[in-house]
Amino acid sequence: MLAKDGWAKIKKVRDLEVPGAIALRGQTQGSRNAETIDGSAYSGQRYETLLFPQRSGLIAVPAVPVDVEVKVFGAGTGSKTRRMKTPPLEFQARPPGGSANVDGLVSTTKLSLEQTWDPEPGSLKVGDAIKRILRSSSFDSSI
Repeated sequence: MLAKDGWAKIKKVRDLEVPGAIALRGQTQGSRNAETIDGSAYSGQRYETLLFPQRSGLIAVPAVPVDVEVKVFGAGTGSKTRRMKTPPLEFQARPPGGSANVDGLVSTTKLSLEQTWDPEPGSLKVGDAIKRILRSSSFDSSI
C-alpha cells in the first residue's frame, strides 16, 4: 500500500487461508516502499505471503480486508484509517516440470515410512553386507 505525499501504514495483517495451498507470512514486519509516480512521491508498506500449492489446478486467493492508516506529510495533517481490500488472484498450479514420472516423488499430507535393517546395525563389522528395507503406508494418493 502506498500513499501520495505521505505514508501508508498497514495496521493489521490478517492470516490468509487459501483452499488447496499453504499460505505462510514471509515476514513479521512490513517492508518500507518509496516510489515516484508521475513526479509525485509515494511511500508505504508491503507485506509478502508465500503460497505453496498442495494440488494441481486452479488456486483462488480471496480478497483480504486490510486496515490502512494514511498520514499526509506536513504539520497538523493528522491521519485517517481506511478499510481496503487486496485484489483477488487466481493461478494454475502444476507439478514441477519433468516430475510426472519421477519415482520416489510423493506429494501427500499423509505418509508413514518405516525402515528395517538386516542384520541390525549394532552387529556389523567393516566389509559386512547390509540390506535396508523401506516401507511406506497410510499414504493418501488422492491429493
